[in-house]
Amino acid sequence: MGYNYHKAIYHILTNDATIIGLVGNKVFPNVIEQGTTYPCITYRMISTTPYHVKDYSDEMATVRVELTSYATKYVDVNAVCNAIIQAVGILTPGIYNTVDVRGCKYDGIVDGYNVQGMIHTKSLDLLMLIKR
Repeated sequence: MGYNYHKAIYHILTNDATIIGLVGNKVFPNVIEQGTTYPCITYRMISTTPYHVKDYSDEMATVRVELTSYATKYVDVNAVCNAIIQAVGILTPGIYNTVDVRGCKYDGIVDGYNVQGMIHTKSLDLLMLIKR
């Protein structure tokens, strides 16, 4: 759709001191790179809903993004998820890596556990209002 949400998400996550302290630069689109140690974060777009306003129907959209934290310990996955919530909670409307983000809020969390890999996960849905 051309909303470049990925540029904004990557910028927000990799410019937050708490997140950097927890995961370093281990923030990936869609899948974790092979050989990556935990904790880390992935992000992916779930859906895009155009924001219909007279004369501006294709300029704004709500983009639903899933951010997933991964860690070998439950306490660590919680810390990463809480840092993400904090980072988006204080986010002010503005330009993030050339993307015009008009608003951002989280919209639910799901816990998970990969038995085979013994990895704890927390997936957070994020709603972003973006102007093209």
